[in-house]
Amino acid sequence: MKEKICFIICASNEIYLNECTYYIKNLQCPYDMEVDIICIRGAQSMCGGYNEGMRQSDAKYKIYLHQDVFIRNRNFIPDIVNIFRSDPSIGMIGMVGGIGMPQNAVTYLAWNAGCVDTREPDAAYRMICAPNQEKDMAVDAIDGLLIATQVDIPWREDLFQNFDFYDVSQSFEMRRAGYKIVVPYQREPWVIHECNYAKLKNYDSNRKICQKEYPEFLTEQDDFEFVYHREWEELSDELADMVGNLVEKQEWKQIDDVLSVYRKGQMKNSRLEMYAVMLELAIRDSENQYKPAFFDGLHTLDEMMEKYCKTRFRLLRMECDMPELDYEDLKDKIYGGALSFDSVINLILHFSLDKSKVLRQVENWYHESGNQGEVSKIEMIIRNIERTGPILAYSKRAAKKIRSRHNTGERNA
Repeated sequence: MKEKICFIICASNEIYLNECTYYIKNLQCPYDMEVDIICIRGAQSMCGGYNEGMRQSDAKYKIYLHQDVFIRNRNFIPDIVNIFRSDPSIGMIGMVGGIGMPQNAVTYLAWNAGCVDTREPDAAYRMICAPNQEKDMAVDAIDGLLIATQVDIPWREDLFQNFDFYDVSQSFEMRRAGYKIVVPYQREPWVIHECNYAKLKNYDSNRKICQKEYPEFLTEQDDFEFVYHREWEELSDELADMVGNLVEKQEWKQIDDVLSVYRKGQMKNSRLEMYAVMLELAIRDSENQYKPAFFDGLHTLDEMMEKYCKTRFRLLRMECDMPELDYEDLKDKIYGGALSFDSVINLILHFSLDKSKVLRQVENWYHESGNQGEVSKIEMIIRNIERTGPILAYSKRAAKKIRSRHNTGERNA
């Protein structure tokens, strides 16, 4: 009888869910295993949604992941299963985690193991939590972007009724049950996280619950403080609602005026950053009098969001070496002039990590279609990009460790 592996996803956005499951369906699956996917819609909390998914599945191996996580490592299933089979005492595996959780329970700043390719609403970068990791690492807790298990332990929905601390809580419950937690060595990140900026409205109350419930696991005296700007978050969300209405009406000049004021601040709102990129696409096509412009023929914000996300996701499939048939519609739009050169380049520069790789592929398409002017422009862009390379970022702990080593080296010089 075949062993089962089940992917459990709490979903609120069908576009992201479809892309998440697309990558799952393209994973290599061993002949002695079968794959199932369970989507939980309308979950009131992550713990509640994951408990529902766990009850629905009899799979030995379960992968709990966000709808905005795309698994790029085609060998993910055998890689995960081999780690579990190598040691029955391993209960959980995550892509990012930490050793030594802080007493103040500000755990999202404590990661010092693993890595992940990150796509934020306005940028792409590689987050590195352990620059010198060379093997699988046993950790104290893992980030919830993806959690793999081989034992079923109930998620504490009695304690955590929102969308914070479900991952840290489950890590501590797993350790209470006597199981180990591992972050595997990843030569290249196994997943891409298409994340928004964190909403911290309920974080502090859940942080205090975590401190009260799990004091034995919160041992380190880190200097990372929890900072939450409630007024900013509420005001920026109101502003994002207003700008969203303007986007639907395609009032681009007014949007530009509003975002010019927003940009003077130092904090970011996910929707406003996304609308800013959409504004760039619209203005550039308007300035060049390109027809059809990116959002021509679209009448609702949902329609505009769908085209924007799907175009980005097709470029990501190219970057991840997915079958060409699965982004052929993008190629057809470029060949047929349904997408402007500026729109394509803008999205690549914002959201591709390996920009040169994607630009080379698009360059081939323009060459094949006889657009030598665009080919020359891409060559110039690639030359500029290759001087800097992909953007790398480091977790708070990793950056602190690097600075400490650098300062020590300077003193010893």
